Amino acid sequence: MAFKTKGQITSSPAIGPDGTIYQGCNDGRLYALNPDGTQKWYFQTKKWIDSSPAVSKDGNVYFGSNDGSLYALSSGGILRWTFRTNGVITSSLAIDSDGNIFFGSWDKKLYALSSDGTFLWSFTTGGIVKSSPTIGPDRTLYFGATDGNLYAIGEK
Repeated sequence: MAFKTKGQITSSPAIGPDGTIYQGCNDGRLYALNPDGTQKWYFQTKKWIDSSPAVSKDGNVYFGSNDGSLYALSSGGILRWTFRTNGVITSSLAIDSDGNIFFGSWDKKLYALSSDGTFLWSFTTGGIVKSSPTIGPDRTLYFGATDGNLYAIGEK
């Protein structure tokens, strides 16, 4: 199987609970593909997508774009909400067991949002946050920044 996009792919795909394959592309589209490689739908952003998408337990899809927005889509490709940062988003996302979303931005911050897009908190670093956060077994968030630091943030 191969599916031809209209641009380069620089991120990893995500697989939804129903087997749908989600892939961001430098053509500014997030593609949703059936397991056989046929297109289900696509969602167009204003700029390219370097962030790998993440799929929640309920099938919603989250991804960042170089237009500085985090997008939340339903499994059917309908826009649920957006959250705007002051920088490019190339970080992939982490979703915790409560459905909270964590991601970095080139505005030097790590963000935490609830599943409905409500801002929870942000943490400012000394450099751009290109790396993707990961969540440890004790719910500690780990991520790096271009300031050369690996950060660990416990629950607030």
